[in-house]
Amino acid sequence: MRHYGLFSKNPRDWLKHMEKQKEKSKGIIRLTASNSGETKCIVFVDSLLKARQSLEPHVNTVVAHYPFIGAFGVHCSVHKLTDLATLPCVKAIAPHTTVFTCIKDAKTLLHIPEFNQKIGYGKGITCAVIDTGLNPHIDLILGKKVIFKDFIGGKKMPYDDNGHGTAVASILCGNGLLSNGENAGIAPVTDLVVLKAIGGAGEGGAFAILEAMQWIFDNAETLKIKVVCMSFGSEPVADGVDPLSIGAEALWKKGIVVVTSAGNDGPSENTIKSPGINPYVITVGGVDCEQGTGCMMQGVGAVIDRTNNNNHTIALSTFKGDCPPCDMDCTAEQSGTGSLFLEQQLSSHNNNIHKKKCLSPLRYDNPITIAEFSSRGPAGKFNKPDIVAPAVDIVTAGIDQNYITQTGTSMAAPIVAGSIALLLSKKPNLTPDRIKELLLNSATPLPYPKTHCGAGLLNLAFLEEIKL
Repeated sequence: MRHYGLFSKNPRDWLKHMEKQKEKSKGIIRLTASNSGETKCIVFVDSLLKARQSLEPHVNTVVAHYPFIGAFGVHCSVHKLTDLATLPCVKAIAPHTTVFTCIKDAKTLLHIPEFNQKIGYGKGITCAVIDTGLNPHIDLILGKKVIFKDFIGGKKMPYDDNGHGTAVASILCGNGLLSNGENAGIAPVTDLVVLKAIGGAGEGGAFAILEAMQWIFDNAETLKIKVVCMSFGSEPVADGVDPLSIGAEALWKKGIVVVTSAGNDGPSENTIKSPGINPYVITVGGVDCEQGTGCMMQGVGAVIDRTNNNNHTIALSTFKGDCPPCDMDCTAEQSGTGSLFLEQQLSSHNNNIHKKKCLSPLRYDNPITIAEFSSRGPAGKFNKPDIVAPAVDIVTAGIDQNYITQTGTSMAAPIVAGSIALLLSKKPNLTPDRIKELLLNSATPLPYPKTHCGAGLLNLAFLEEIKL
């Protein structure tokens, strides 16, 4: 029987913990109570069927039940927390956290890669997005199956009163029709399930997020949902009792690849948001490809220079002209003072990289940098984020105009989620663990701490060369 944390029998410790978290996070995570002393919490129990009857005398309202993690969402008087926590069926009590979309404003253009011409367009794959909803934008409703579920207003038809969910979905799988394909998403023919669990102000509660996760858990096999993108985050709940992290892990173990944004609280350390703190899920940080000749993502990662026997220089910088035709002893002329280099011994799982010809590299007038806002790890004892992707000035579908630009780790996560959809369209039997391994092993290393960039920059070019 799994034990979720130390708050299972001592509500006073929980209240003290929440007050510390409130002070630490400047109110982002809150234990709120009405004038009557009512608070929201998530109660983990041994058995849903047996526990509900025991819980009801000690709570004001049972808001929802989440069988996939064995928990109830309840409204409870703070004066009854002691009685609630001492029930034999109660394993742990966690606070009801607030999630926020991980986005900032932006100005310039990111061209969505055309690398799907080599791998595919995501046909036959269904991706889910938990977010603020979906605007019925032409790029998102034509040529694909779309399912919409509203956990906020209960509406049947798709809508997005914020725009964040529409942006995330368009990066993942927009078809780019209104731009003649220029602003197409990563996997433009992937089918889409959008679950609105975040309100128009860009924030939502854990109850609705968990309901959306439960819905995915229940419908994944019927709808063939293979990937879920969660471009939001809340302050983590300590001691292994974080409901969003537990829910994301349950989806992963069911065979669904969970991709989350790292958060926008950088450059401070230890700022990864939940559910990105979970060691299983793929947590995505953001990089700033300063606009030069472009940030095209295709061919990212570049040139291997075999000059020092076992030490290889990987250049992530500008090139004059195309990379010359070469074999594994290749070099390329670099230009500019902003070139980035990383000297490293290539590990055994990357040995195949220097056995191939050099790919056409991306040309940069400026180096790749970790976006200042991108949250840094570690997350407990785990290095996070796992990988990074472009997160600054990304072109997305809008709700009041055809296209806008957006910035934030929310924009990086669907780039990775869409790339996974491409992989699955080619190899549908890949497991979440194997997909994560492939992505991390093929990433382009960056000269920053792993707690800032994880394995490095998402690299579809090298990924195509890896034997699946």
